Order: sequence, then structure tokens, then C-alpha cells
Amino acid sequence: MVLGGNVLGGYGDDGGGPVSRVSAFLTAEQLYTAGWVDLTGWTKDIDDDGDFDAVNGIWTVPETGYYCLTIQLHCSLAVVNEGAARLMEDPDTGVYAFRSGASMGRTHDGVVDNTFGWWFGLVHLIANYKYKVQIYLAAPGANRGVMEGRMRTTWDCYKTSGVTAELYHAENHILSTAGPHTGTLPLADLAVGVLGSIIRRGGADWEELALGAADTVLTVVGGVPVWASLDVGLGSVSGVAFPGAPAAGDLFYRTDLHMWAEYDGVRWLSSSEFSVDYLTAGPVAVPVTITSWSLRTDYMIYVTRVAIKTRVAGVNNALNYWNLVVRGINVAYGVADWIDGYNTAANPPNTWVDYTRTPNITQVPDPCAWFDLDASVVGAPGTLQVNPAIYYKLILT
Repeated sequence: MVLGGNVLGGYGDDGGGPVSRVSAFLTAEQLYTAGWVDLTGWTKDIDDDGDFDAVNGIWTVPETGYYCLTIQLHCSLAVVNEGAARLMEDPDTGVYAFRSGASMGRTHDGVVDNTFGWWFGLVHLIANYKYKVQIYLAAPGANRGVMEGRMRTTWDCYKTSGVTAELYHAENHILSTAGPHTGTLPLADLAVGVLGSIIRRGGADWEELALGAADTVLTVVGGVPVWASLDVGLGSVSGVAFPGAPAAGDLFYRTDLHMWAEYDGVRWLSSSEFSVDYLTAGPVAVPVTITSWSLRTDYMIYVTRVAIKTRVAGVNNALNYWNLVVRGINVAYGVADWIDGYNTAANPPNTWVDYTRTPNITQVPDPCAWFDLDASVVGAPGTLQVNPAIYYKLILT
């Protein structure tokens, strides 16, 4: 038996703990016995713990723990055999009961001095209980004669508790800059890290990303994971004031305005687009100004589109055309701000032409109470019919 050593990394007698190893031989009679046989008459190869009865093959466990148990059989002649092994346990009552077992399978045919074995794995043994090994060999057949062959049995026990605690042992394997993994995973010691922290790869090393503040979400900025505020990262949250440091495209619901807003990278705009149009004017032959319906004046206007449909009766060219200008007008009708415009020089006669585009000027000075369209004539282009419309959003901040 072997007591001590590190089953996951040691090799029996180099594990730093007490060690024992014993061996026993099957008699010729036992080799031909079809049934369970107690292994007795052991020889102590190494025995430091003093708890093994070699004559009777009984081991009294010195302390409760998990032990790694193996049994090896060495055949001095070519042999084919099948069988099993089992560990028997007695809580000092004189009655041994089955504790753990394993199947031997088959040896390699015709190989002299062959070695095969059973593996019990980790077995939980109890202090002061007595244990012994039994093996079972199938009855030899026509080609299973052992003749003078003998089998040597070794029972090794590797105790998994009480080993020296250090970084190289599997039971103490933590992420560390010291130890066996410095060449492949150079981490600072994270054993005392903050609950919720995340390990991420930095520019030159693995590093800890601390848990973000309340109401933050993990997002990616410039290829790097960062924590961002919930209202910025997800948008579509609400309140009576816009959040700080927004990103283009963020949405926010203003509960005081009962309105969704979208950040365009410069300002918060109403997410809804509004429109205002004019009654079709004309046909007119002289300059005319057409005024839209009234606009609300508590917010500045952000024009998103102008759409002007025109029809001119005569032939239009560089000398004969109508000049059209869209303007924003203040409440007193004293200030007119140019938004966009075009002329009909390229229009075919008696044909409706659609002029629709993003205007040159989008933000109309405050306050804007109306839109108007000012039509002036150059030469003799013929009478004009015009139907303008303007699309806009409200500037909320």
C-alpha cells in the first residue's frame, strides 16, 4: 500500500506524506480457484505507517479521507485470464462487507511478465475501519493453464488530503502571476477580485474589468468592452430631462412633453416629422407671396424636406422663368429667413414638375411663426401654378 502523495500530481513516495507499499503472491491453488480469494501473506516493500497487518492482509486506516487505490497483477508466465477485484470494509465488527470494486478485463495473450491491474479511483475510507483486498479469477479453460506461473499483487493507496499547499498542486490551482501558467496566462491574482468583475484581454495582458455602476450596460466602443449608462446604451428610456453624453441615434421619451425625441449628434429633435402645406395658388401672372398655416412658436423649427410642385403655361428658359423662395417668417412678419429655392427655367410648358429635396438651411431662427413661398417673375414665362409643402421636426433642446 501507499499512503500519502498527491494523486493528481505526485508519484506515491515523492508526495511528502507517509508512504507504504506491500505485495503478495497467489499460490498455485489460488490461481486455479474460481471464486473470491483473500490476499494474505503480504510482504512489506515500504511501510512507514505501521497500520498494516501483512500476515492477514488487513489495513487499518489511520485517518478519514479520500484514497486513490490501485491493484496490479504481474504474471511470470504467458497467461490469459479474466477476473475482478474488490475492497472489503469492516468497522471492527469482524464482518467484512463490500466497499468498492473493479473489473480486470483480459490480459494480453501470450505476453510473459505481463502487467495489468484494477483501478478503484478515489475511495472515501473511514478512520480505524479495517480493509482488505479480494480478487476473483475465472476458472482456467483449455488454453488458460498457468503451470508454475505466479501472480504478484500490489495495492497502492494515494491519500489526497494533507498534501503541501502550493500553487503547483491542483487543489490550490488559482489564477496567478506566479506558478506554472506564467507563460500562457499572465494574470494578476484575482482571488480577491470584486464580485461581478469580468476578465478581459487588455493590450498586453489579461486584466480585470470591474463591475459597472448601477443602471449601466456592457457595450463595445472602439473594439473594447466598456460600461455605459443605461439611457445611452439602450435608449428608449424616459424622464423630464435629457440624459448627458448621448450618442447619435439615441431615443428618449420626454414624459413632460409626451413626446419621443431622437439625438442627431448635435441636438434633440422630435422623433415625429410634421408637415405644413399651402393651398394651390394660381394661375398667377404677377409676383405673389403664399403663406402657410400658422406654426407653434414655443420650439425652434428644424426643416427636413421641401416639396414644391409647379406648372408654368409658357416656354421657360434662361430669360423667362419664375424664381421661387421658401422662407421662415417671425411672429411680427418682419424677419424672413431664406430656407431654400429654385427657378423654373428648365420646366417644360404646361407640365407639373416636382421639386423635392433636403433644404440648404435646416434650422430656422427662433421664433418661426409661418412659412411662406415668395414667387417673382423674370421675363415672360407664362402663368404659374404652385403647390408647396414643408416637412419639419421640433428642436426640443
